[in-house]
Amino acid sequence: MTLAVTDLKGPVGVEVHLLIVGFDYDRKRAKFFRSATADRAGLGHGAEASISPAEAIHASTNAPVDYFDGPARFPRRPDRYWDGGITGCNNPVMVAVTEAVVLGQHPKDIVALSLGTGSVLLPVAGPGAPSSPYLTQRDRPGLGGDIKKLTMSILDDPPDAATFVAHVVTGDSAGVVTTCQLPP
Repeated sequence: MTLAVTDLKGPVGVEVHLLIVGFDYDRKRAKFFRSATADRAGLGHGAEASISPAEAIHASTNAPVDYFDGPARFPRRPDRYWDGGITGCNNPVMVAVTEAVVLGQHPKDIVALSLGTGSVLLPVAGPGAPSSPYLTQRDRPGLGGDIKKLTMSILDDPPDAATFVAHVVTGDSAGVVTTCQLPP
């Protein structure tokens, strides 16, 4: 079974191209699970995935630590995967824009709606400010705390720049729409 989902058509009757990003645990690199081949001269070749949509979603959302039973695995396959966020694609809008360009779309014709990748940006508390749920507390630098901060940042949305970069690549303010950020 391939990742292609049959009879899933867009508003103009064209089959929808799906792209799901996972992290190949053993190769230590991004794995793109595509519903169709993506080719363009000079830009390379991306093969169609040979797994089910459920397996691709499992690979793409598997926690990057041994919370449950280790990396995602599939029957009859040796491959193992972690969440696609490990690849820097917590907000995969730039991957989607890149894939659309590879598939022949002109950047100014691309409009992306990125859902579920927003985060809350709180002001940083000033020195000596009391603890507040409406302020980001200043942490004391140190090896243990900094390692924890670095490790936990993978669970947040560290590539906040992805939406802005995709906006610039598409060359127009209508190019990318993302989740709204509401003030605290």
